[in-house]
Amino acid sequence: MRNPLLLALLALFLALPAQAQAPAPTLAPTRGPTHPGTTAAERWLWDSLRGPLTRPEFAVNMAGNCNGATPSATEPNHPAWAEPCRAITAEFLETILTTEPWRSQLPRRGLRLQGMLVQGVLDLSATQISVELWLDQSRFPEPVILTGAKFDKALTFDGSALEGGFSADQFQVGGNLQLSGARIGCLVEAGPANAPATTPCGPMVLQAATIGGDLRLEGADIRTGLSAEDMTLAGSLHLTGTRIAGGLHATNLKVSRNLYLDAGAELRCTPVAEVKGCDALVLRGATVEGQFTLLDSTLGGHFQGNSLKAHNHLQLRNTSMAPGARLNLANARIDGDLDLSNAALGQVSLAGIVIGGDLQLATDSRAPPRWAPDALLSLRNARVGAVQGSLEPGRNAWPAQLELQGFTYERLGGGTQDASSAMLSRPSAELVDWLARDRSFTRQPYQQLAGIFTAAGDPNRATDILFAARYREEQQNWQQGAYADAVGLAALRITIGYGLGYKFFRVLWWVLGFCLIGTLVLWQSPAARARGLLWCFGASLDQLIPFATLSPEFAPFFDDPRRERLANWQMAFFAMQALVGFVLGGFVGAGMGGLTQAN
Repeated sequence: MRNPLLLALLALFLALPAQAQAPAPTLAPTRGPTHPGTTAAERWLWDSLRGPLTRPEFAVNMAGNCNGATPSATEPNHPAWAEPCRAITAEFLETILTTEPWRSQLPRRGLRLQGMLVQGVLDLSATQISVELWLDQSRFPEPVILTGAKFDKALTFDGSALEGGFSADQFQVGGNLQLSGARIGCLVEAGPANAPATTPCGPMVLQAATIGGDLRLEGADIRTGLSAEDMTLAGSLHLTGTRIAGGLHATNLKVSRNLYLDAGAELRCTPVAEVKGCDALVLRGATVEGQFTLLDSTLGGHFQGNSLKAHNHLQLRNTSMAPGARLNLANARIDGDLDLSNAALGQVSLAGIVIGGDLQLATDSRAPPRWAPDALLSLRNARVGAVQGSLEPGRNAWPAQLELQGFTYERLGGGTQDASSAMLSRPSAELVDWLARDRSFTRQPYQQLAGIFTAAGDPNRATDILFAARYREEQQNWQQGAYADAVGLAALRITIGYGLGYKFFRVLWWVLGFCLIGTLVLWQSPAARARGLLWCFGASLDQLIPFATLSPEFAPFFDDPRRERLANWQMAFFAMQALVGFVLGGFVGAGMGGLTQAN
């Protein structure tokens, strides 16, 4: 009993239960061969995806793990977002999307997740994702990076907040890319006046991206600009009601269907304030195969659309541009109509544009543009099918300053404009005033408009337009000191109306006037008075008309060297009258030969 060995064995036996009852040390969950999650929320999410109720298109909302509704992703301070039951690591998502065996176990129709708080940078650069992926109504406080990634099917972030930004240059997706109602970028607060702007966080980048369906951004709030240069869309670009602070920059964009930027969409240059001289919408060299609608929207900076190609209509109706902002569609090509009715505009360049349809500034049912006081519309070298505008008082569709050199068009008035309100029906004086809004004079705009009236069977108004051109040229010569040219044009104007149309007949007033004066001069001669008043008129006319003899009895009467029939002053008058006849005859001949219209 007192054997030391037995006592030691008994003590060891009694100690074993106490050690067995000691708690085992707690070990952090590890990602193992049977589960990809490392947290309770991730394990719940994976188990929900693989549970017995899972259908091929099953969507998992983290609200089911939290026993509460999902808060809006655009309310980052909502207390529900602090609950651990919503938190998923970006590494977990990367693992189940790109790593076997989890990748093969995803639902056949795709992965549809909602209500997540994704912690960490979600980096799927240069990966290929074969399933459709929905990451809706979730928060991504850190960047989402998809540079060079390839998604075989659709990808959506509808209603999500990508506060750290969305970087997806050279990204490819086989279906739609959807961010409807999403917020991209964090809120940038305004600083003190003249203080440096807060560095914006989280840009949205889609440079050289290829989207096999639509890009849907309806109602999205993009805080730090959208860069989409060289992006290609097989579907449509939806920006209905979208707000973009920092501008949309999409040089060489290619859209195979339609581009919708309407219903209150708002594009501004900076997140917190307007900056004079900045670009709100850049579509240089872009191509839109379908319709381009920019209706009822606001542009807080310039629209740079030079060399844009729109193979259908381009509509900017009811859109407002900030004061000082420019609309630049120089050298663009629009196969349909360009509608600027009721738009608030300032400096507009349509130089070199080609419009296959109508340039619509006002129609019977649409108000004219709201031009800024210093507005300028440049149509230099533009080509248009038809011009729909109004010159009616109170509905004048044109700004005070125009550039019309080289502007050509086939018709005045289009299919949606009543003939009574079209420019073709307006008085000549209004049309001349319209042409005079181009402060730099050339003949071409006048000749273009005159050609339209000639083709319409209205030669008199064509004459009025051409007459106004020559008169403006005459005035310009006086102003520039070209007095010889000015005197020559003035002489043509007052004698033969520059030799233009019905104004040519004003020479008859000169003929009649000199004939009557000559008749009175002859009436002072008793010898002439004896022959009668009618004879005196005929003799005066015979003296005035060069190279023609009305009657052989007139010439001998004026051959009076002894002044028996006519006094010296009478002979001097008829010598002057003959000279006037030669001058008028020369003007008439030049006018009939077209020499007065030569450049």
